[in-house]
Amino acid sequence: MKHTQFNAAAYEHETPVRFFGSETEFSMPLPVDTDPEECTASLVDILPDQEILASGNYGGVYMAYDGGITYLDHGNVVECSTPECASAMELALHERVAEARAATIAQYVRDKYDMASTAYKRSGWAEITDPKNPAALLFEELSTGHHENYHAPGLTMHGSSFPRERRLALQAILATRKTWTGTGMVTQTAYLTTQKPAAIDYIDGNSQTSHGNKIPWRANGSALEIRDGEGNMSEWVIRHKYALTSLALRMLEHDCFPEGLYLENPNHAVASIAINPSASVQLANGRSMPAIDHQYALYDSAVRQLGDTLPDEEINAFVAFESLWKGYKEIDFDKMEVTPISDRVDWAAKLDHMLLRNLEPTDIHGGNFGALSHDLEWEDVSTKGPAREWYRKYGNEQITSSDVLIARTKPPQTRAARRVSLVLAKRNEDSASMTVTMKGWSSLEIDGVTYPLGDPS
Repeated sequence: MKHTQFNAAAYEHETPVRFFGSETEFSMPLPVDTDPEECTASLVDILPDQEILASGNYGGVYMAYDGGITYLDHGNVVECSTPECASAMELALHERVAEARAATIAQYVRDKYDMASTAYKRSGWAEITDPKNPAALLFEELSTGHHENYHAPGLTMHGSSFPRERRLALQAILATRKTWTGTGMVTQTAYLTTQKPAAIDYIDGNSQTSHGNKIPWRANGSALEIRDGEGNMSEWVIRHKYALTSLALRMLEHDCFPEGLYLENPNHAVASIAINPSASVQLANGRSMPAIDHQYALYDSAVRQLGDTLPDEEINAFVAFESLWKGYKEIDFDKMEVTPISDRVDWAAKLDHMLLRNLEPTDIHGGNFGALSHDLEWEDVSTKGPAREWYRKYGNEQITSSDVLIARTKPPQTRAARRVSLVLAKRNEDSASMTVTMKGWSSLEIDGVTYPLGDPS
């Protein structure tokens, strides 16, 4: 069935396609003697002229011809947001475009400042100290900024105030999702399967981080912004993460989420999964089940209840996940034998990558610089980065470099295209410089005047 309405009523009574977006932080060495805003402006100047559509409302923010936004956030972090996309596959493509932009900026830093600079797609929260001198900080990463956006007007129409049942459902969906969406990280004492083992408080947002309290989600206009995501390198995970999260959200929209899958404590669940992805989680009803089985039960319930009305992309994602779920049963994390899923899942692929480079399981901790090096190297977003080569080897890279090159200047046929067309029209009317203020997906402000972009279509 082709849907033409994408309002709250449509999502509550039918199953229209979902619209997606993401924001990704890329960490990279930048000149330490350069003011961040000045440095941002310089970085914008080096991107291809045919890609920069307009400057934003503060130093260095710019809009590209695909409708995406790039800016410098909190010092040495380049943040890229995709345009609004009409499928999970399209979202994955434009997230790869964001990676390409970050790699271009890192190349500029190397050329202009004659300094080593590589763009890493990180979302970790860890501090590594010298084992012989705990007061000496060797390495830290304090990023929590990979966010996912799902058009869900029925869930966000009252802002971020969610009814208790929906809060419990969201906690359950997101917490056990870490079993296969975690990107893996070497910490002081061990290898964890998620880069956010404690940075997000799923219950009340009172996480103990120097950034302040970190909430797991919030309303962002008509979009539900999921804030506990990670910067996946696996295209397979990116595509299926968005499609399956969308599938699970439909149970909230249709008020059919199974109460038997609420978790006793989502924070405890994430902490357990980080240490051992095969761990069981406690349910609110007193029972327990393996976290990966909990994920399968969620998606299976959605498919059984909503059936043939679902978009093909979500049905296909469930079929793909079922295959992963079966492969998951064959891993032995205690022995670090994870090959059955390391062709698709980032935390497993990174672990296998390190083991194949002659690191022993007992060597994978923060006191081993080789382990730290391999960990960081994995998120190198250049086309020759180890993650990209790994997934190409296994045939799980459907998006080509040519696809990315074309998409860098071609907006999706969503409100992103209207955004780009509007800016082009205004720029042609007046050749003088103009200031564009980003207003999310639904509107755009140019030189103080707000222009509505309408509903998705």
